[in-house]
Amino acid sequence: MHVDLREPWKKLKFTVKNFNIFPTIPLTQDEYELRNQHVSTRLFVILLILSFTVLILYTSLINITQTITVTSPTIKQYLQLYSTYAQTLSCD
Repeated sequence: MHVDLREPWKKLKFTVKNFNIFPTIPLTQDEYELRNQHVSTRLFVILLILSFTVLILYTSLINITQTITVTSPTIKQYLQLYSTYAQTLSCD
């Protein structure tokens, strides 16, 4: 039994090439119109992927600041907080 490993690749290539999320109603056979639809679909998919990538990168790289108030800390607590958060520690 011989399995052709190129067949799934060919099917995928065909599907990607003919993928169209902007078909006309009624369906057209005009080559120019079909080409425009395919280009629009590809552009839409690329921009969608790019948008999701930017959104994911932004949300994963954003710094979240949390403010915690310690009322009347001891010297030991203050020194411990200072050693960890020297750049952002403030006293009111």
